[in-house]
Parts: sequence; structure tokens; C-alpha cells
Amino acid sequence: MRVLLLLKVAAALVSPRRPVAPTTVRRGSEGGQFGGRKGCCWKADSYLNAMESPAEPEQMDSTARRLTAGGPPAASNLWHHEWLRLLDSSLRKCSGTAILPAPDASPAQCSTVASSDDLVVVSHDGAEDPVFNYASKAALDLWEMDWETFTSTPSRFSAEPDEREARAELLRRVTEDGYVDDYCGVRISSSGRRFEVRDAYVWNVYQGEERVGQAALFRRSGCKFL
Repeated sequence: MRVLLLLKVAAALVSPRRPVAPTTVRRGSEGGQFGGRKGCCWKADSYLNAMESPAEPEQMDSTARRLTAGGPPAASNLWHHEWLRLLDSSLRKCSGTAILPAPDASPAQCSTVASSDDLVVVSHDGAEDPVFNYASKAALDLWEMDWETFTSTPSRFSAEPDEREARAELLRRVTEDGYVDDYCGVRISSSGRRFEVRDAYVWNVYQGEERVGQAALFRRSGCKFL
């Protein structure tokens, strides 16, 4: 019996141990302004948690990302004027409305859009799961993000889960028709503030005949906070 017991002990010592599943520790401060609570705030809480680790842009070599590389709009990157000209020319072509004072607007003229406190201009690239690539100052303030965070965030995260189906339908409509000029919908900032967008233009962005992204334009002063 003693020999048998020793053999069992020896077998236990040399047998491979099963790996232990890692334990995730959640700090009390995580979960955005809702602190990880569920209940009435679980949808917004889940949304904010998802935004803590934004996806890397899928198309780093795409036109949209190439023309907005180099950080936030500034004199050093000529205010991303080439991209803004594409937004402007595409909007002019489909709707007759303009963002810039002229199709060949200078970088200095483009800076007024980028630095506006009221004119919200955003765009995303042409990836299958589009990622934001441009935002005016008014847009960054409205979504409460810096440039680096915003331009690494999939644009679907700009809406709460319940709003994403309607948003996807909007983008399908824009893809087919070229633009809409009467969009209204609810969006949410990084801190959980909900706001209603009113009378927004949403349109396809083209370089030649190639669709390279989509963009939206509206007034921050026209938004209603909920």
C-alpha cells in the first residue's frame, strides 16, 4: 500500500498541470460615467466600455486616411485642405451646397472650417467597418474626444446600439442616392451625453469616380441635448 501511495504522489508531481484561466480585474472607476453599473444605464455603459479600446483604422493607405494623416488640422499639415476640397466638391456635385467659399479654396480658407466652434464636419473612410478620419473642432467638442481618439473610432460607435440599425439604413440610402439633406438622429458623446442631430447633410465623398468615404455636415447650435 505504501509503494502504491508513493507511485500516485510521483505521478501527480510529473503530470502536466491544467492552465488556469486568466482573471480579469475590473477597477471600480471603469465603465465611463456609469461606473460599471447596469440597470437603466446598461446600454450607455456598454457603449462607453466598447469605446475604451477603439479599433485601429483598417485602411491606413486609403485616400481618406492618407489625406488626413499628420494629426489634427493645423498649418503644419495645411489644414488637410485636399481632403476638405474633396468633401466640398462631392457635396457641390450632388446637392449644390458648399462647405468652402470656392472649389480651389486655400489652406487658410480651409482652416476656418477646421477651427469653427459651430460647424460640425465629420467623415469616415471607405472601409467595410468605416473609421472616422476627419472632424472639425465643433465635432470634437460635441463628441468630447481628441483628434487621435476620434480618428481611431469606428463611426458606428457614434450612435447607441438601438440607433445603429437606423444609422446603417441611412448610410445605405446615402450610398445609393448620393446624399440626404434632412437627416435627424440621436448620437452620444464619449462621456454619455446624448444629443439629437437635426437637418444634417450626409453624402458620399468621391475622388474622380471612386467613392472614398462619406461625410456629414450640421450646426452644433442646432443640436438638442437630451
